[in-house]
Amino acid sequence: MGARDGGLGGDAVRANASRLSALEALPRDCLLYACGFMDAASVETLGRCSRTMREVTLDDSLWKTLCEARWRMRPAKTWARSARLPFASTFGTSANVDRPNARRGGGGWRSAYRERYSTRGVAIVAAKRVIRVDCAALGGVMQTSALQRVMNNAQAGDVVELGPGTYEGSLTIPRGIELLGVGKREEIRVVSDEQPALITARALNNSHGASSLVTNLTLCRKSSTKRGSLSGDGHQACVYISDGSRLRLDSCDVISAGEGVVATGTDSIAQVHACNINTVLSSFLTTSGGSLTACRITAAMTGSESGHEDEELDEIEVLSSSRGYNGLFAAVSALSGDVEIMNNRIVNGHAHGVVMFDRAHGEIHDNLIANNVGAGISIGVSSTANISNTIVANNRSVGVAMCGRGRIQNSEVRGNAFNGIDISQRYTTRDYFTAHADEFDEELDLEEEFSAFLMDLDTTNESDDGESGEIDVIVEGCHILANANDGVSVSGGANVDIFGSELSGNFCNLAIDRGNVRWSRVTAEGHGEQMVDLSDAVGIRIAGMHSTLLPLPSSRPATPLKRETSHGMIKSPKFRRVIDFDIQVQDQQITIVT
Repeated sequence: MGARDGGLGGDAVRANASRLSALEALPRDCLLYACGFMDAASVETLGRCSRTMREVTLDDSLWKTLCEARWRMRPAKTWARSARLPFASTFGTSANVDRPNARRGGGGWRSAYRERYSTRGVAIVAAKRVIRVDCAALGGVMQTSALQRVMNNAQAGDVVELGPGTYEGSLTIPRGIELLGVGKREEIRVVSDEQPALITARALNNSHGASSLVTNLTLCRKSSTKRGSLSGDGHQACVYISDGSRLRLDSCDVISAGEGVVATGTDSIAQVHACNINTVLSSFLTTSGGSLTACRITAAMTGSESGHEDEELDEIEVLSSSRGYNGLFAAVSALSGDVEIMNNRIVNGHAHGVVMFDRAHGEIHDNLIANNVGAGISIGVSSTANISNTIVANNRSVGVAMCGRGRIQNSEVRGNAFNGIDISQRYTTRDYFTAHADEFDEELDLEEEFSAFLMDLDTTNESDDGESGEIDVIVEGCHILANANDGVSVSGGANVDIFGSELSGNFCNLAIDRGNVRWSRVTAEGHGEQMVDLSDAVGIRIAGMHSTLLPLPSSRPATPLKRETSHGMIKSPKFRRVIDFDIQVQDQQITIVT
């Protein structure tokens, strides 16, 4: 019986095999290898042909290859802080977290692909065309003028695919077009000399239209002749977003002798995700809001320091006149609007990390901001920010400078060369905003540079003093460790609440000079270097006049900041005094005198 059953089973298998096509009869590994040469749409179509091909095309390793060929897959919220740190961090994370589930059946990487594809930020058009441009037949080099003719004939919703090669010149991308590199990112390059490598088409009548999308390219600007947007000389962008246009830049490399991504046009919006940006001037600059997520940012670097593997792209020309104001700019700058800065590594720059002023509002979450020459984060007098789950470490100036209003929550500020958190409600003579002149900088130019930080001083008269009890900054759940000067410095009449935080290893853990601090559940170093309640701690410095330090009951919640009901953002306060200031230049150094 067993033999007869076995014989019948064998006959059934042979009969079934005879009905299989030659393709389906191939071993599974061979089928997976063949599918690796297809795009995602072709794989999905093949999976509808038969049960056998369905099983093959749902293999998780296949979708992992498709994902990583098109995008950088950086885990949300955790990628930036998963970097290897030279210290034990309470807020650091494991390097292998939040990856898509690796399991057969497509529930892992296939789901990740479909989710990433559906959130690209461009309109899905049923009748879209896929236009392939390949310069292999031209020796791997094509002028962008030829590519531009293809782009001009494309319609909203079309996908223009670029094969490996070098596309020389500046390229303008129309609205609603997706520009996709097919192949290895470092082998698909758009290279320009003194013009932006990529420009978005200007919207008619400054009206917002469909977003454009650029994915999996290397964009390079090889030279820059001016000092950048903040100097008033005009932008020196590698990627420029024109008036009324929107651009999402995804999984690209941006290398520039000038600035990186600049959105200073009227109502221009930049959304930059999973990109590596290495620039000599600012890496990301916006005046209308936008987002910067899962990016690695290094500003004020020369080509040899950018770390790009391709030597040809590293040979960018950095003229002395393009070096800016010795770090008087930031890797990430927001001049106005609502900006999301999340899950980025802003590291090793010769400038400030993040700067916001002129009524900008920032949501700054889950970042690593470290080893920058300037300040880690600086919030200007008319700006607001919510900072959380961020590591600000080993910067060669102040860690977080708060001249505006906001909240610093669940963050680690350590090892900075000046104060850890510096909170002041007016500009003083602090030297982390100083600049040194060189032969290209006239005295007037330097004064104009500082006017950018001072342009929004509100001179509301003394009648507004009734609001003086409002809380300017809340510090909650933070570790403030090993900073060279003060752990937390409060001055300029600022009102600050500190809750559930730890201050240790700073030269002075808490310094108050014309400020008011309320605290609850705050520990600091006491005698014998033991951590004690703040009331028993040492390393506390309080000026004799106009300064207070008061405990709050542990059960008392933090005073909420005023928020707009429509957007949920913190409101900028009105200043309650007239501030007279003068800018003096002496011995090649600027000082603001108030």
